[in-house]
Amino acid sequence: MGAVDKNELGVASSSMNLSRTIGNLFGMSLVNLIVHYYLGDKTFSAQNSTALMSTISLAFNISLGCVVLASCIS
Repeated sequence: MGAVDKNELGVASSSMNLSRTIGNLFGMSLVNLIVHYYLGDKTFSAQNSTALMSTISLAFNISLGCVVLASCIS
């Protein structure tokens, strides 16, 4: 926000908020897809802990990849 002129501050702010919202939308959709793939309609229980841990691990690894890619791009 500090790198833009004062007359373009609104556009920069709205662009930043739009990209944040789109990122949240895709991120949560991806996590929900992974949870549905690994767990399906099962409930969270001790018997499903392996599938739940696989889901969490995959979600964190995908997030790490996206952060590294975004860092390289920016």
